[in-house]
Amino acid sequence: MTTLVFLAAILFAFLAMHPFSTYPFSLFLLAKIRKRSVEKNDQLRPRSVSVLISARNEAAVISKKIASVKTALDRLSGVRSEILIYADGCSDTTASIATELLGAASVVDGGRDAIGKSRAMNALVDLAQGDILVLTDANAMLAEDALEKLLDPFASADVGCVLGKSNLLLPAKKNGIAKIVSNYWQFEEMLRRLETETGSTIGGDGALYGIRKRLWPFPSESTIDDFFVPMWTLISGYRVVFENEAVVSEPATTQLKDEARRKYRIAVRGMSAHLQLSPSLKQLDLLHRYKYYSHKYLKWMVGLTATTSSALFLLTAFISGLLGPVSLLALVFTAAAAIVLGRAGVPGFSQGTNILTSLLQVTRGVIFALRGGQISNWKPPVSDRKVSP
Repeated sequence: MTTLVFLAAILFAFLAMHPFSTYPFSLFLLAKIRKRSVEKNDQLRPRSVSVLISARNEAAVISKKIASVKTALDRLSGVRSEILIYADGCSDTTASIATELLGAASVVDGGRDAIGKSRAMNALVDLAQGDILVLTDANAMLAEDALEKLLDPFASADVGCVLGKSNLLLPAKKNGIAKIVSNYWQFEEMLRRLETETGSTIGGDGALYGIRKRLWPFPSESTIDDFFVPMWTLISGYRVVFENEAVVSEPATTQLKDEARRKYRIAVRGMSAHLQLSPSLKQLDLLHRYKYYSHKYLKWMVGLTATTSSALFLLTAFISGLLGPVSLLALVFTAAAAIVLGRAGVPGFSQGTNILTSLLQVTRGVIFALRGGQISNWKPPVSDRKVSP
C-alpha cells in the first residue's frame, strides 16, 4: 500500500514538473537531432495585409498604437495595407480618436455594450481585405520592422500562422509580480523557439500574430483567440512559427490582483478552447500532440497535479510512520505562516506566495471551465497601462 501511494506521488510530481523541465529538455534534444527551417519563396510573399485591433477604453494609448502600426506598415514595399479597429464597449473617447486618425470606414464603434474580443475580431475579419490578417493588442507598440519580420515567414507555403515576440516593459522599480511575469514570459518564448525548430509552436500571444485570412476559424466568444486560432491553423495542416525578430513592446502587469484576474481569465478561456478543439486534436501527428499536452494541458493542470502529489507524499510519510500528527500540524502551521509572510510582502516569501496565487487562479479557472463556465469579455487591467512604452 505504502509503495503504491509513493509511486503515485512520484507520477503526479512528474506530471507537475514535466512542462517546466523534461519537456523543454526533450525539445532541445530533438532540435539537435532534426532542426526544421522555414523554406521561403519570394514569389509567395504577401501582397496585402489587414491590421486588426480590438480596443476597450484605450483612449490613453490608441493614438500611439496607430502611429506605431503606420510606421511599421510604411516599411512594407509593394504591400497593400489597412488598419481596422473595433471599439468594444468603450465608455471613453477611444472610438472618436481612432476615427479622427483613420477615418470612419476603418473604425467600428460597438457602443457601450461589449461583445468580447473574439466576436470583435470576427467582425473585423469580415471587413478585412488583406490576404494576411495581423492581430495586435491596443497597448502593444510595434517596432518599426515588426510587420516586415512578421510577414517574412509567409513566403513559405506551409506556414499558416506567425507569432511575434513580446518585449515586456518593466517599471523602474521592479516588484515581485513584474519579475515573475517577465521570467515566465522568457521561458515561454524559449519554448516557442524550440517548438518552431522542431515543427510548430503551440498556442500564441495576442500582442502580435498573423494568419492567412482563408484560415481564420471564427472562434466563439468563449474561447481565447490567440490560442484557438494558431491551434486550428496547426490542426488544418499548416505550420505555426515563432518569429523572434517581430517585436512588440507592452507593459508588464505589476499588481497581484491584475495578474490573478488575467491568469483566471486565460485559464477559463483556454480550457474552453481546449474543449472545443479536443475532438480534432487526433488530426495532429504524435509529436505535436505531445507538444500540446506538455505545453498547454499539463500546465493548466499543474495546480491539481502538484496538490495531488503533495497530498500523496504526506500520506506516504504518515502511513509509514515518518510523520506523526504533531509533525503534520507543525508542517501545516509553517506553510500557513509562510503564506501570511508572503502576503505581507516579506522578502524571500512574497515571490512564492505570488506564484502560489497564480497557480490557484489557473486551477480555479480550469475547474470553472470544466463545469461549463465561460468568460466572453473583460476590462483591461490597470497596472499594465501605467508603464508608458
